[in-house]
Amino acid sequence: MSIQQLAWVFATFLGLGACGTMQTGLPKLSDVLNSAAETQTSQAIDTDMLRASLTPQVLAQAGTRLLILEVPTRDAVAVLSLVNTNQGVDTYLTADGVSISLRDGIVVATRGFGFDLMTAEISETLAALKQGSTSAVRIHRYLDGENHTDLRSFVCDVTVQRNLSAVEICHSATFSFENSYNFNDNGFIVESRQWVSSEIGYVRVNILN
Repeated sequence: MSIQQLAWVFATFLGLGACGTMQTGLPKLSDVLNSAAETQTSQAIDTDMLRASLTPQVLAQAGTRLLILEVPTRDAVAVLSLVNTNQGVDTYLTADGVSISLRDGIVVATRGFGFDLMTAEISETLAALKQGSTSAVRIHRYLDGENHTDLRSFVCDVTVQRNLSAVEICHSATFSFENSYNFNDNGFIVESRQWVSSEIGYVRVNILN
């Protein structure tokens, strides 16, 4: 790995704190998430290049678990590090305050996105994934413009394919979305595409180590 690549990956581990080109750092995730649509293309990061730079040697030196987070609607991508585990919920964070929380690989909260998922009750989804193929109810909580809790419930059909992947199709009276999950050999979700909110849309999560 070149010196420029090492500097770039180091900036990533610091939470994307430096603005600039691919070689000198990455834009702050919070800035990209909240940027105007016309500026998103110039700030977009090549995800494949990011993955290629995170070699096993680099991951071994990280000292903690890392994940790549993509937000396609904002042309945003970042590496987040595990900073806390509380009652089975893992929280990953960038230095500029953007975080995502996962329970067994499923998104249960976000912060710093602008239209955050405050909490998600996904116990039935987890049970359905373990059982194979069944239905589940999940509940999401958001804050509206007056800081009141906006509760949304969804009925979901979960289909597991040979313990390697799963699809969760959820719907309410007015809306539907489809989450997809890929498992490692231990049955843990390591790659996924999950819906967060109507404003943010889907995120892609890849747990690296």
